[in-house]
Amino acid sequence: MPILDIQTLSLTTMLFSFLFFIGLYTFARYNDRFTSIKVFAIADLLLFTGFLLLGFVDMIPSFFSVIVSRFLIAMAFFLFYYGSTAFLKTYIRYLWLHCTLMVALFASLVYFTLFDPDLKIRIIIMSSFLLFESLVVALLFIRHSSIQFRTQKLSVSWGFLLYGAYCLFRIIWTGSESPIDEILNVGFVHGLGYVFILVLIINTAFSLIWIINSILNYDLETQASLDHLTKILNRRAFIDELDKEIARSKRESISFSLIMCDIDYFKRINDNYGHLAGNSVLISFSGIVVENLRINDVFSRYGGEAFMMLLPHTEKKYAVETAERIRKVIEASNHPFNGKDINYTVSFGVSSFDMDAQNKEELLENVDIALYEAKSKGRNRVEVK
Repeated sequence: MPILDIQTLSLTTMLFSFLFFIGLYTFARYNDRFTSIKVFAIADLLLFTGFLLLGFVDMIPSFFSVIVSRFLIAMAFFLFYYGSTAFLKTYIRYLWLHCTLMVALFASLVYFTLFDPDLKIRIIIMSSFLLFESLVVALLFIRHSSIQFRTQKLSVSWGFLLYGAYCLFRIIWTGSESPIDEILNVGFVHGLGYVFILVLIINTAFSLIWIINSILNYDLETQASLDHLTKILNRRAFIDELDKEIARSKRESISFSLIMCDIDYFKRINDNYGHLAGNSVLISFSGIVVENLRINDVFSRYGGEAFMMLLPHTEKKYAVETAERIRKVIEASNHPFNGKDINYTVSFGVSSFDMDAQNKEELLENVDIALYEAKSKGRNRVEVK
């Protein structure tokens, strides 16, 4: 009995292909955000159909058992690529090349099956196409692994790289092997193809679910750290960032600054224009501040109409300049709401860590005192402590 029973491997591959088709398609159907998973599900269905037809090699015409079966498997690998571009939200590159190669593959399968039968050439051509598509998918996930969820995306790419390596080895082996006569009696090396594609199917499905699970967890963490109205950090997330910056400041002996600000007479805005107008002002103010901060600065809604800015590697005088710049922008701007212009101003308090405070409590107290000073001296100004 051969080490690798081709018929058993074929049935196992069909079973897993169909099961993963059902699982992935059902998942995508009830998760609108990840509808691209349907493409991978359809690819698994094509693999199932292709291997099913391949199993009837002696019972149905060779056009279906050889040509159609292999073309469906090739289509499945193209859908792996197509689904990957949709899943990663990137453009399909050189679609014309993929389509041309598929047409050439189909024509080659027809010719070397019906007109000049040659199983060895068919295997080389088919393996070359699968090698190409596998490398394209692998490179696609590798290129996007630097963006986010690196390990999960590399897991997908390694599956396709492994199968691509097998295809390359199969091409070399087939080219040096004696003529092959029977499809289901193709030897140990060719039987490994079922093992590798089975691994590919399982790895791809589980890696995609791994990525999706990581995305959902990341979204939950992000939502928990953002203010629902302004979409900037909330107070809890800001305190976490502040703790990290204090630890870094002590470790590296560097200073940083805090700016606390409060919209002047915010209650009047709510009373005169309504709470929707007040919310609109909060959103507009947040946008203006974000535009005037550096990318590594931390900005949060500290509570109500009070906001906090953390400026790493920033001495007090530069923090004052930042606060003054934002104050002038706000003072000169008009916020339109329902056909009316809402004018408002903001008061700022500034303090620095290491220069003015030695711990978190002292720093927060200082910046709060500085803001109180700005309020008590007439508002729309910057004070330091």
